[in-house]
Amino acid sequence: LTFDVNLNSASEATYQNPATVSYTDPTSATATVSPGGTDSLGQSVPGLNYASGSSTNEDITIGEIILGIAKALDRIIHGNDATDNLYTLVYRLTLENFSTVALSDLELFDDVVTQFSGLSPSNYNIWILANSALLSPAATLTLNGSWDGTAASNILTSGQSIAIGDTEIVYISFDVIVDPTVAAPNNTLRDNSATANGTSPSSTVVSDTSTNGTDPDGTDNDDTPDESDVTPASFVKLIKEVRNCGSSLSSCSGAYVTSETGEPGDYLEYRIRYYNISSQAISTLEVSDTLVTETPFQEDTYSLLTPSGIAEFSLVCPDTTTVDLDRTDAAMTTTPAVGPITSFEIDVMAATVCNVASITPAEHGYLLFKVKIP
Repeated sequence: LTFDVNLNSASEATYQNPATVSYTDPTSATATVSPGGTDSLGQSVPGLNYASGSSTNEDITIGEIILGIAKALDRIIHGNDATDNLYTLVYRLTLENFSTVALSDLELFDDVVTQFSGLSPSNYNIWILANSALLSPAATLTLNGSWDGTAASNILTSGQSIAIGDTEIVYISFDVIVDPTVAAPNNTLRDNSATANGTSPSSTVVSDTSTNGTDPDGTDNDDTPDESDVTPASFVKLIKEVRNCGSSLSSCSGAYVTSETGEPGDYLEYRIRYYNISSQAISTLEVSDTLVTETPFQEDTYSLLTPSGIAEFSLVCPDTTTVDLDRTDAAMTTTPAVGPITSFEIDVMAATVCNVASITPAEHGYLLFKVKIP
């Protein structure tokens, strides 16, 4: 706070020490300071001593109350069963005290019940003690084991504080149900936010809405956490299935299943389905697989776009177009040019394949290839 005092007449001499100065701090809490003392936030204030006829400027540093919070999707836990639509989302919440005073009575809220209402959220959990060993860095605040994911349920236990300049970390998790085979909105996860509150020594409460990531200050590093970008839940679901084609390599019918048996000489056709079950578009997608060496990969299986029959993969793109792909294509980043294929990786969005810039929420496609039982 900078102000001018001009003492050019006897009547203005009443502004000499011990005058008081009123100001408004960044959280709109009004305080009164006495020259040479402290303000209501506990900060030292220089004395004001002006003589009649003088003109000067004084800089007074006042206390600031600033709390920041960031929210990041730390990991997603999901079983290998293709029919399992239950996902555990683990979020990392980062609090930072940008104030010139310590903050007490911390509160942390994440209204999961409302923000994920279309995905049947359940099993609200806090990650502490043994669970913290799985997380890096580990949680640093004491958490409320009764947190139930509602707007009024504090993730933290009462009476906790955060020192000047300190950063504290919390992890929470909950389950959602995402069935990628049904129509939106159930296969579109919610963009979401959390909020944090803290109290200054003068009982002023400061709040902040989370920004996406692990830095409450965002990307501008201005010590002012005014960013409030929502945190997206971005991931893809893959479903691998198989069907027995019998002794026919050129054609195959029947339903795909998650497990299949066969006899020597039978051909198996695998289908890997991919779904964007994120809340936002994704800009990269690579599908990879490792094959059992006892079931050699079959060449020249698909020929929709290659009449001579040299395609080893048939790929349905997000825009529903079909591309037959030879294993020597540039998009086959891990497939050897010759010899038996035991693993592969396909850049689905490469210019030589689907040539799409992004895959929007709920878009999907699949990849086909065949092997032979010796």
